[in-house]
Amino acid sequence: MQILVTSSRMPYAIREIRAFSKAGHTVHAADTFENAPGSHSRHASLSHETVSPRKNPEGYRNQIAALVDRYAIDLVVPTFEEVFYLTREGTTIGERGTPIFASSFDALKLLHDKSRFTALCRDLELPVAETIVCDSRDSFLRAIKEFDEFFARAAYSRAGTSICTNAGPLAGEVDPNEIEPTPANPWLVQPYLEGTDLCTFSVVQQGTVVAHSAYQHPKTLDSAGGIVFESVDAPKALAAAQLIAEATAYHGQISLDIMVTPDGTPHLVECNPRPTAGVSVMPMDTFVDAVLRPPIEGTNPPVDVAPAGKRAIMRGALLRDMLVDPSSIGEDLAEIFSDTDDVYFDDDDKLPGIYQVLSLSHVIQYWKSEEGGFGDKLAAGYLHDLTWDGDDAAKNEQPHVAPVA
Repeated sequence: MQILVTSSRMPYAIREIRAFSKAGHTVHAADTFENAPGSHSRHASLSHETVSPRKNPEGYRNQIAALVDRYAIDLVVPTFEEVFYLTREGTTIGERGTPIFASSFDALKLLHDKSRFTALCRDLELPVAETIVCDSRDSFLRAIKEFDEFFARAAYSRAGTSICTNAGPLAGEVDPNEIEPTPANPWLVQPYLEGTDLCTFSVVQQGTVVAHSAYQHPKTLDSAGGIVFESVDAPKALAAAQLIAEATAYHGQISLDIMVTPDGTPHLVECNPRPTAGVSVMPMDTFVDAVLRPPIEGTNPPVDVAPAGKRAIMRGALLRDMLVDPSSIGEDLAEIFSDTDDVYFDDDDKLPGIYQVLSLSHVIQYWKSEEGGFGDKLAAGYLHDLTWDGDDAAKNEQPHVAPVA
């Protein structure tokens, strides 16, 4: 098969590019800038540079459609929020009607919006924290007074950005008076929950979870995104993923963030209707089979669950962690010199690791732009041109551009 993986900068996109290639398929990689790490994998037969889907939604979809038709692509696999721009007009693309491995736009919207996802969890009787949805600064300031310790975040946010809290390691980083929710972009205010973070990643075929991994991240960067990952057994998390997938008739890749409180209750926190680091602790053949070999209609095969104990790390991020927090040098060095698989580096595919560093040029360019600023988080700069924050995200749409080569 000819497979196009989009948003090749993402660490899990690299894993998927390698997995499809090692299974014998021809893989194309696409992103909005030349230094995207996955575009330089030896497992990507061709790489393509596109316009930003956030800034030019129509031009982006036109370019992907042109690639699909020119290279006879059989399947498009989105790995980040470009999925919203690709599926706005349906889950096929190009004159060939090539399928996009993604759910309907309406299902994606429902799960991406944290306020609607929270309501869905209540309807499905899944544990979720008490939630106040705020659409103005005044309502936000009133809501945070309802809890001695609060945790607030934008309904559209990702990678530990757009968070305000008075508890935990991120306490006080953002002044509540600076938060300005709107009806189109509300904020959620919840009580701060103590517990253990648990994440899941699932491959879903038409409402049925066919492959699944649950994992924890014992090491994070900036108290947000994980940089060390370990698969665990978590049957309640699998059950939650299955319930959500079935209720939404979901199709594609989906991930959940869960907080397991000290009494063992798995509180649903948010849903990412896309892949996350869980693909790094899932066997490659399991992932490929789940994507390319849907179950026969009328059958209900068992879920292929990734075994516990598989670890993956980001050595580059561990090096940065040592610079930011010298007290962590000992444990970071132990991880760096372990034989644990690296998300970016591979023995036969080292260039993505090098381009992990070179891709910081994309962040610097954002920081220097009118849109960004040097005070912004690294993740915000890295992801800014791919994000989707509701139907208003396309307001900066630009004129049609020529297809990419």
